[in-house]
Amino acid sequence: PERTQVIYNGFPVEHGPASEGAPDLDALRSSGRVLAGLVANVRPIKRIQDLVRALARLKDEVPALNVVLIGAGDQEQLRDLGCELGIGDRLHCLGSRSDVPACLNALDIGVLCSESEGFSNALVEYMLAGLPVVCTEAGGNPEAVEHGETGLLYSVGDVETLATHLQRLVGDVGYRQKLGERGRRVAQERFSMDTMVDAHMALYSELLEGKSQ
Repeated sequence: PERTQVIYNGFPVEHGPASEGAPDLDALRSSGRVLAGLVANVRPIKRIQDLVRALARLKDEVPALNVVLIGAGDQEQLRDLGCELGIGDRLHCLGSRSDVPACLNALDIGVLCSESEGFSNALVEYMLAGLPVVCTEAGGNPEAVEHGETGLLYSVGDVETLATHLQRLVGDVGYRQKLGERGRRVAQERFSMDTMVDAHMALYSELLEGKSQ
């Protein structure tokens, strides 16, 4: 372990909040809806249905909350689940999109429900877009998201806690903005392309210096 170093992926910081929005999502927000989005291809490991079930738990208590699903794959079962749970009109399955940065710019909250992750690019992209994050404690997620500082963590499959976190963020705009702003700063500092390059250069220099001694 003492000979292992972790260098995180670097992201172009200028690809953080997009200057333009997504017209379809902007229209939803302009009608007073609060949008929680999940960007992931449809696979069982992503547990996207947990977010749909959390939305259903909040359909009466938090009527402004809507969920946006973006990603490749067959979303029909998720649509069917939404209709079955009575929240079909608040579940927006957009499929694969070529304007993901613009979509992120139109969201209020970023969500990831995966039961297993390495180090999620989606989380960093949420953070660079200034979104507060709600995600599972799986894999490398806690390395990107600090609970109560840049987002809120919950245990895999705990739909009740997921719903509680969403309810808190929808109800407290100031807290939502504070987490999002902190997340953006952290992402810009820790996960920028420059930070990644500097870390590689420092490691190479250390190795070369050790070899020359």
